[in-house]
Amino acid sequence: MTTIKDIAEKAGVSIGTVDRVIHKRGRVSEETIRAVEKAIRDLNYTPNIFARRLKLAKPVTFGVLMPTMDQDSGYWRLPAAGIKKAKTELACHQVDVRFFHFDRYRPASFSRAFEAMLETDLDGLLIAPVLASLSAKLTARIPPERPYVFFDSTIPGSACLSCTIQDSYQSGMLSARLLNLLCGGIGTLAALRMAPDDYHINERVRGFQHYFSGGLSSGFVIYETDNARDRKSLKRLFRTIIEEHSGLRGIFITNAQTFLFARFLEEEGLAGAIHVIGYDLIQENIDCLKNGSIDFLISQQSDNQGYQGLYTLFRRVVLNEAVEKEIFMPIEIITRENIDYYQQQWSAHV
Repeated sequence: MTTIKDIAEKAGVSIGTVDRVIHKRGRVSEETIRAVEKAIRDLNYTPNIFARRLKLAKPVTFGVLMPTMDQDSGYWRLPAAGIKKAKTELACHQVDVRFFHFDRYRPASFSRAFEAMLETDLDGLLIAPVLASLSAKLTARIPPERPYVFFDSTIPGSACLSCTIQDSYQSGMLSARLLNLLCGGIGTLAALRMAPDDYHINERVRGFQHYFSGGLSSGFVIYETDNARDRKSLKRLFRTIIEEHSGLRGIFITNAQTFLFARFLEEEGLAGAIHVIGYDLIQENIDCLKNGSIDFLISQQSDNQGYQGLYTLFRRVVLNEAVEKEIFMPIEIITRENIDYYQQQWSAHV
C-alpha cells in the first residue's frame, strides 16, 4: 500500500508538504503541487480514510437492550458472546458497551430497562425487540439522531438503522420441508409457537404453515404457549399434544426450548417415534441432538447477530459509512454428524 512517505520520496519533498497538498492547507508553490499530484497519480495512491477517521474519533458508548442472559435456557448468552467479542476488538477505537437487561416475560421489566437506556447518554443502541407490540411503541420514541439496530428479531416499519437477523419465514419453510421428508408425508405434524408476541417466532410459524398449504402432509396442527418458564404447565401441554394426535409423527419447536419436548419424549419412551426439529445451539439442545431425540437444529448464528450488530453501529457512528438495512444470517441445518465441526469453526471465527 502506498504511503505518504512514498509520495514524498518520489516528489522529492517532505512528508509535511505532501500532507499540506493532500488536505489543501498551508502555503505550497504551484510547482510543488504539480510534483506531488504527479507522484500521487504515478503511485495510484488512495488516502486511508479509515485510519484518518479513527484518529479523529471521540470515545463512543453503545447501549444493548436484551433479556437477562439466563432466560430461555441460557439462549441469550449466545448473542451476548458475540457482542462482547466485538467490544473487545473495538476497544482500541474507544468503543464501550453498556448492557440493559430485562425479564422478557414481564413487559414492565422491558419498559423500565428501555427507559433507563433512553435516559443514558449513548451514541447508538442495539436492541432485541422480543416483545413486538411493546417494542414498536417504545422504539418510536427514540430520537432520530440516535441510531439503533435490531438483532434476533425486527419490527416491520420501524426507523431502525439496520437489523441483523435470519429470514424467519424461510427458516420456517425449511423446517417444514425437513419434517415432511423425515415423516415421508405420512401422519400428523405439529408446530409449537413459543412466545406468540415475538415477530420472528410468528414468521417461522407462517413459513411452516405456508409449506403445507398445498396439502403435502395428511395434516398439521399448531399450538402455542407464552408460559415456557412453568415446566409443569409446559409438560401438561406436551401431554395434550400427544394424546390429541395419536398419529403424530413430527413436531416443530419454534425457539431454543426444543430440548424440553425432546426430553419429554425420552421420559415417555417415544424418542425416535416422533421427529423433532427446533432452533439454537444451547447445550441442552446439542445434547439431545447428539443422542438422537432431536433430529435437526436450525442455527441462526445468534453469536454473529450480536457481533455484526455492534459492528454495524460502529461503522455508521464512528466511520460514518452507509450500512445495509438488513443483514441476514445463513439458515444452517445442524445435525449430530456436523455439530462438533460447526462449533469448532464458529469458535475459530469468533
